[in-house]
Amino acid sequence: MRKITLLLTIVFTAMLANVSKVSAQTVLGTPTGVNSSLITAVGFTANWTPADANAISFDVKVYDVTSTLIKTVNVTGAATATAAITGLTSSTAYTFTLTAKGNGTTFTNSTESSPVSVSTIAFTTLTTPTVGTATRITLTGFTASWTAVNNATSYDVNVYDASNVLVTGSPKNIIGTTSATLALTGMLIPNTTYTFTVIAKGDNIIYSNSLESTKSTSFTTAIAGSFLLQYADVDVATLNADIKGGAADIYELTTSGGAYTFNTGSTSNNNTMVRSTNIRALSGLARKPIIKVISTTTGSTPNLFYTNTPNMTIRFDGLELSGLNTATSASQLMLFLGGPLATNCSVYLNNCVLHEFLNASGNGIIRLDGLQAAPTGLINIQGCTFYNFNGRALYLNPTTTVNTSVNINLRNNTFYNNSVISTRANIIYNVAAVSTWSGTITIDHCTFNNIVTTSTTEGIIRNLTPATGGSISITNSIFTAVGQTLYSYVSANNCYLAGFGTLPTGATGTPVINTFNAVPAPSYTDITNANIANYNFRLTNTGSFICPDGFVAGNTYNMLAVPNVSAGGNHVSSTGFTANWAAVVNASSYDVRVYNATSAQVGSTVNVPAGTLSLAITGLTANTTYTYTVIAIGDHVTYLDSSVSATSAPVATLVTGINSLENATNIFVSNKVIYCSETGLIQVYNVQGVKVLQADNTNKLITTLESGMYIVYFTGNDGQIKSSKVIIN
Repeated sequence: MRKITLLLTIVFTAMLANVSKVSAQTVLGTPTGVNSSLITAVGFTANWTPADANAISFDVKVYDVTSTLIKTVNVTGAATATAAITGLTSSTAYTFTLTAKGNGTTFTNSTESSPVSVSTIAFTTLTTPTVGTATRITLTGFTASWTAVNNATSYDVNVYDASNVLVTGSPKNIIGTTSATLALTGMLIPNTTYTFTVIAKGDNIIYSNSLESTKSTSFTTAIAGSFLLQYADVDVATLNADIKGGAADIYELTTSGGAYTFNTGSTSNNNTMVRSTNIRALSGLARKPIIKVISTTTGSTPNLFYTNTPNMTIRFDGLELSGLNTATSASQLMLFLGGPLATNCSVYLNNCVLHEFLNASGNGIIRLDGLQAAPTGLINIQGCTFYNFNGRALYLNPTTTVNTSVNINLRNNTFYNNSVISTRANIIYNVAAVSTWSGTITIDHCTFNNIVTTSTTEGIIRNLTPATGGSISITNSIFTAVGQTLYSYVSANNCYLAGFGTLPTGATGTPVINTFNAVPAPSYTDITNANIANYNFRLTNTGSFICPDGFVAGNTYNMLAVPNVSAGGNHVSSTGFTANWAAVVNASSYDVRVYNATSAQVGSTVNVPAGTLSLAITGLTANTTYTYTVIAIGDHVTYLDSSVSATSAPVATLVTGINSLENATNIFVSNKVIYCSETGLIQVYNVQGVKVLQADNTNKLITTLESGMYIVYFTGNDGQIKSSKVIIN
C-alpha cells in the first residue's frame, strides 16, 4: 500500500512540473501595420511591423473571397518585414493575415492579425509585333525582322511551311526589349516555301504575351547546288554560324590576306559541317584569306572543321589555313576530322597553303574516322604547300579491320618541315595495320623535304596493304632530307630518291626506279620560308631533273611563264588607260594589278579570261602616274600561277577634260613642226590642260615647245574636230 502511495506521489509531482512549464511559455506579439504594395497581376508584397523580437519567422496566409486558405508563405528572421507573394490569379480579390512564429518551447505563435484585403491587377497584353519580310534567305535559313514592342522581355519567332505546319525547332527565342531581328540557320530545307510570325513575350508579372503576329509574306529558300554567300573577315562570326547551319553550298572569302579567326571557346569541333561545302577565296585576291581559330580545347584532336555526316564533299580552294591555335595553353589543330559516321566523304584541297598544324598526338592534318563499312571516298590535294606540320599528314582510322577503298590523289604539292613529332612522320598513315585496302594512291610531281623520323617503322606511307585492285604509285617526285624509307608496296618511278635516309632498292611486287643520280642534289629557293605569305619553295636547278613527261620533277614543273607586259598603256584618258600583255601558253586567265607612284595597289585585282590580252583600267585619278603588273593564272591541276610580271612603264593619266588620245592619222609632228593634212584651226594643249599654242587657217604650226607630250585638236573647215597625242623631241 505504501508503494502505491509513493508511485502516485511521483506521478503527481511530474504533472505539476509540466503544468509549470506550460504556464511559463510566452505568446508572441501580433505583427502590426499589415499592408500590401507592389501589386501585380500574379501577386503582391505583404508588409508589416514585427511586434516581438523573439519571433523566428512569419507566416503570411492568403485567402480567397470564400475565406478558403490559398497558400501560406513563410519567411524567416525576427526583423523580417516583407514577403513576396506570387502565383495568384490576375484581377482577383484576396485577403491575407500575418502570424509571428515562436520556437514552440518558450515562445508560442502570435494570434493571427486581422485580414487585409488586396486585389491583383489585370495583365496588360503586349502590343502585337508587325513582321517585315524575310531577308538574307539561304539554303537552310533566313533573317526575320519585326517592330520592337515596349515592355517585351523577348520574342518568339515561329516558322511555318506551306501547309501551315510549324517547322521543327520553332519557336526560336531572342532576349531583349529592343530586339527586332533574328538570323535562323539550319532549320529549313532548300527550295522550300515558308512564312514566319513573331510573338512579343511579357514578364508574366504585369505584362502578358502579345497575340501572334500575322504571317509574313511567303519566301522560298535558295536552290541547292551552287548557292554562294560572301564574307569579309569582319563577318567571321556569321560565317561560323552559316557553316554550322548549312546556309550555302559555297562560302567565298573576299578579304585579301584577311584573318578569318573563329573564336570557338572550349569546343573541339569548331565548324561542324552538315552538308557538302566549298570554302574558297574570291578570285583575283592579292593574298590568300587566312583561316585560323581561337579555342581553349586541350586534347589530341581539336580541329578547324568537322563532320559526322555521310556522303559529304568538302572543298578548300585558294586559302591559307593555319593550325596555330591562338589561345594560350590550348592544343594545336588538325584541319579536318571526319567522325565515325562520316562514311563516303571526300576532301579536296586546291591551291592552298597549310602551316602550323601541330596537334598534340600527330594525328593528321586530315583525319577520316568513318571507314567501318568499306566506303568509297577521295582525298584529292593539288597545287598545295604543307609547311611546319607534325606527325601524319593524312590519317585513315578504320575502327574495324575492313577492306576500304578510299582513294588518295596528291599532285603538284610540296611537303616540307615535318619534324616536330619525329616518331610519327608519315604523309599517309592507316591506323589498322591488318586492314586491307583496294583504293589507289597516286603521288605525282610532288616535293618532300625535311620529313624526318626517328622510328625505324615509319615511312612516307604506312600500314596500307593493297587488296585486289589496290595500288600505290609515286611518279616524277623529289625526296630530299627524308629520314625514312618507302613502304614496301610502293612503286616509285622517275623520282629523285637519294634524299632518303635509307635508300629504297626495291619493293614487294613493284619496282623502285631511282631515275636521277644522287649528284647533283636538288637546290631550292626560299628553303627557310622567310616570307610565309609566298611559300616560294621552288627548285632552282631544274635542268637536271627533267622527267619523261617533259616537265621538271617535283612540284616545280608546272609554273606558267611570266607574262610580258608592253612598255606602258594606250588609250589613255583622264580616268584610265588600257593595259596590254603577251599571251602565256596554258594560262587559264590573267590577274591584273594597278599601282600608284608609291607602289601601293590601286583598287582590286582584276581577273580576265585566257583569251583576253588587254584590260581597260577605269576609275583612276586625273594627271596621275600609274603602273601595272600581270600574273598568268594556271588551272592548279596541271599548271600553277606564274610569278608576277615586271612592272610596266609608267602611264600618266590626262588632265580632266582631255580624254581622247586616239591618234588621228592626218596629224603628225616633225622637227617641232605640227602638220595637218588639211587647212583649219590648230590648238595645242599640254597634259595639264593648258592651251600653249593656237593658229587658224593653216595646215602647219612651227613651235619652240619643250620636249614632251602634247595634245593637238584640229578643227577642219567642215567643222569636224580631230585630236591626237604628239611627242615633241
